[in-house]
Amino acid sequence: MAQRVVRFVLGVAAAVTVACTVSPEDGDPTGRGTAGSHSWSTYHWEIAGKPFPLSVGENLTTTNWEGHLATTVADWNGSVVQMSIVPGGAKNCRPTGGRVEVCNRKYGFNGWLGLAQVWLYAGHIYQAVVKVNDSYFLTTTYNNENAKLHVMCQEVGHVLGLDHQHGDARSCMNGAGLFEGAYAHPDSHDLQQLGTIYSHVHETSTATAATTDDGAASFGRAIAQTETETLFELELGGGHRKLTWVRWAK
Repeated sequence: MAQRVVRFVLGVAAAVTVACTVSPEDGDPTGRGTAGSHSWSTYHWEIAGKPFPLSVGENLTTTNWEGHLATTVADWNGSVVQMSIVPGGAKNCRPTGGRVEVCNRKYGFNGWLGLAQVWLYAGHIYQAVVKVNDSYFLTTTYNNENAKLHVMCQEVGHVLGLDHQHGDARSCMNGAGLFEGAYAHPDSHDLQQLGTIYSHVHETSTATAATTDDGAASFGRAIAQTETETLFELELGGGHRKLTWVRWAK
């Protein structure tokens, strides 16, 4: 089976129009093949029961971000997942097998506000990383509590297996409403979607998997484009590859 890394990025740069190509083994890479669904393809954590426990490593440097993570975890725990915040310790926000690491740093003015990265094997997530970029959040424009909570909520939603919502949905999974409090939390459809994604259980859980780190940083080539998002692909060799979602600001 191919092993993959997937990244979702919430960005602040201008988008470039590109052609959309889909490899046969992925089907629809945007995960929007079914009307009303906003799961990201079929990717999910393998779970052995519900609610399934998931540890979230807290590597944050400010009480402000710690508060936004606590709110986000409480919001998403209204679904089939039961996340617990635990001490971090991942150097440079490296992944830890079987859990999510959450970090904030000044990552530079590189176009993204937040990044969600998941590692996959046979369609199952087995480790994940969320990063929020203080290079932007310390500026006058983005130093906004609603924006911070929106991004934290959205990136954690991604590592649980959700894609973006669109249209009028008042949800943190909607790319709209960055500075509005109504868009800083998941909505009922987000929680229902997680219930659908995790409607079945397995004998084992990927929340106990071993750590893998490919060390690759590049996004690779653009393979899909929507009005606000771009999907990039990077081949890592040996059946490994990385997918990166970038969400651009207007």
